[in-house]
Amino acid sequence: MSEFIVTAIVLDREPAREFDEYVHLYTREHGRLSARAVSSRKMHSKFSHHLDPLTHVKARLVGAGSYVLADALPVNRFTELRKDRAELAKALRIASFIRNYFPEGGVDERAWDFFEECLRKARMDARGLLGLLGFGAGEACRKCAKKSAERFFIPDHAFLCVSCSSKMPENQLLYI
Repeated sequence: MSEFIVTAIVLDREPAREFDEYVHLYTREHGRLSARAVSSRKMHSKFSHHLDPLTHVKARLVGAGSYVLADALPVNRFTELRKDRAELAKALRIASFIRNYFPEGGVDERAWDFFEECLRKARMDARGLLGLLGFGAGEACRKCAKKSAERFFIPDHAFLCVSCSSKMPENQLLYI
């Protein structure tokens, strides 16, 4: 069993068992990781406020493959981002995209640096992140060829305009 310290951005939390939860982290050195936070849902948990999504934390993980979160200290809560509801909504969608579509343990330092810089500046750039990942500029809608593609449909990897994307499931769209 090993122990290591990572600097990470909390992507999401999900309940597990009665008082535990799984915390999904995105790190520069290890890519996307999941760790079980024992008793983090208890009222007096030391983790509770430090593990909000989109919080930059320094975390101590224990284990090999299946990690347990031993400790977490906040580094940056991105307060400027949290003041702007539209940018916060974009950031949460991008965090969900990273959680669901980046491979666990897959390291991409450029994507980490880009995401962390967007959070720091409180200006989310989904188009830039998609371009960095190789999805191209996406200037035109794939369905109707309008020049104003403002959404990315994740299952098809397609850039869509507002009217074409209105027919797609909301949870499968990334706003750009």
